[in-house]
Amino acid sequence: MSTVKATKSLFARSLFNVVKKLLNVCMTTETQQTAGLFGLLTPEQLAKQLNVTTRTLQRWELQRTGPIRVVIGRQVFYRVTTVEAWLASRESQRSR
Repeated sequence: MSTVKATKSLFARSLFNVVKKLLNVCMTTETQQTAGLFGLLTPEQLAKQLNVTTRTLQRWELQRTGPIRVVIGRQVFYRVTTVEAWLASRESQRSR
């Protein structure tokens, strides 16, 4: 009887892994780039969007020059609206 349970458990884990991989493959680039439920981006997502490294984001945080971050537990996120405002504040007109 334990062999049957072990086989079912192994099958369930394998099925879960396959479904997880399929979902990752089916996600379009646009879907992957959008923020989650609360409009939050991970440091990796933001770094990719800004074409910088996550280390640059950390340096900006230490220098207090980057976008404001949200810390939930030990995880760091960036609000899309805050990043947009930060980018807008960095716009400047060229002098002629």
